[in-house]
Parts: sequence; C-alpha cells; structure tokens
Amino acid sequence: MVNVPISAAELDTVKQNPPSVLNSGFLNTHLLQMNGAEFLPPLKKICDEFSLQKKYFREKCSALLKEVLIDLHRGQLYNSGNASESVKAVIDFIHNHFYEDIDNKDLAALSGYHEFHLNRIFFKYTGMSMHKYILNLRINEAKRLVLNTNLPVGQISEKVGFCNGTYFSSYFKKVTGLSPSQFRAAFKNNI
Repeated sequence: MVNVPISAAELDTVKQNPPSVLNSGFLNTHLLQMNGAEFLPPLKKICDEFSLQKKYFREKCSALLKEVLIDLHRGQLYNSGNASESVKAVIDFIHNHFYEDIDNKDLAALSGYHEFHLNRIFFKYTGMSMHKYILNLRINEAKRLVLNTNLPVGQISEKVGFCNGTYFSSYFKKVTGLSPSQFRAAFKNNI
C-alpha cells in the first residue's frame, strides 16, 4: 500500500473534478503484485519530480503514475501457479458474495487449502488478511451506499453483510473517522 499525502486544496480539486480513471472501472481490477520492488524506482522518480516542482511537474508526475498503473494492469495482475489461481478465485468469490456471511473456512473450502495456509498466501498476494479484505470491501460498498442512496444506516449495514448494526457503525467510524450519518452529512452534498 502506498500512502500519498494530499493537501486540503488538492482534495477539493479532486472532489470537484474527479479524475476519469477513478470512474472508468480501470482500478476495480484485483491487482496482485508479488514483487513491488520493481515499482519503487518509478515511484521515487514521481516523489523527486514533485519535490523539485520544475515547470510542468504535475503533468510529469501524472504521466509517471499512469505508467506505473499501466504496468500493474498489464500482465502483472496475477502470478502464475496454483496459489495465485486460488487467491484469484477467492478474491472473485469475495467480490461476488461479500454481502453474505462468509468466513475463512468457506474460502478455504473453495480453494482446497487449509484456512491458515490460505490466509498466509492471501496476505502475501494482497497485503491483508482475508477477513480484513472482506471488511474493507464491505466498508467501501457502504460508503458508496451512504453517499448515493437515502437508505437508513441499518439497512445499509445489512446490505453490505454486517449482521450487527452497532459493529458496522463502530467499524465504519474506525475506518473513516466519521459515523455513517456524519459521513453522509459531510460528503453527500459534495459529490
């Protein structure tokens, strides 16, 4: 995971003019990158370019970032072998069933691996446990529903697979810093 610091002014610009790549579905692919080290030099180049702020530095940073994203998207999506195919199948299953009550045992049965071994492989490919991956997916869908619908928070909680509305609200707040209602109030009018 790469964290990119962004100023409040830049965030406002993004909110007013979301980059087309964010709406294109391009980033909805499940990227599994075994050797992220090959992307460190171009990312360092982006940071250096941004630090120097020479003429047209934003355009150059944008072009370099696009190059990294394209390289990730091309042929780097899945590594060959049974383990990566199992992880791909698990990720696809999670994306199609995240709103259901699924756990590591269900996913292990799907893959043919023991749940602890599968979780280690999954972590190696994605950087997070299967449980955390499911929770993140549920929260991302919840954020979308909070902003794009008028559904009550309890209904959103159920729709995204949380059995307990209180747990949903507390986890949502842990991730976003705001309760679902506060999140809706803060961002709904900004989109």
